[in-house]
Amino acid sequence: MYLFKQLLAVSSISLRGLPLRISSSFVIVIGTAGVVAVLLSVLALSTGLAGAMTSTGSTDRAIVLHAQASNEVGSNLAHDNIPTILDAPASPGTAIIGQSPLPRHCPR
Repeated sequence: MYLFKQLLAVSSISLRGLPLRISSSFVIVIGTAGVVAVLLSVLALSTGLAGAMTSTGSTDRAIVLHAQASNEVGSNLAHDNIPTILDAPASPGTAIIGQSPLPRHCPR
């Protein structure tokens, strides 16, 4: 019972002093809300990107990657390489290995 009286007294003192420090309290509340909003947006973006990467695609499409790329997001191919890729003999599930690595920069 004594613990609840102490808790009520400390809470009462703290709330009575709130008008004196309203601006700093407001800044803390707005800052915390901003951090939460940024965190939620980053998590939503990450979840959406992961969902797009796993749910898209078709069995009749090929993914062409740069020789040094580990996934389709990190691969860059130049427009000049498109005829070479289209004319290359390959069956599903096989890799095409060229004589030289393709350029890393894709000019527009």
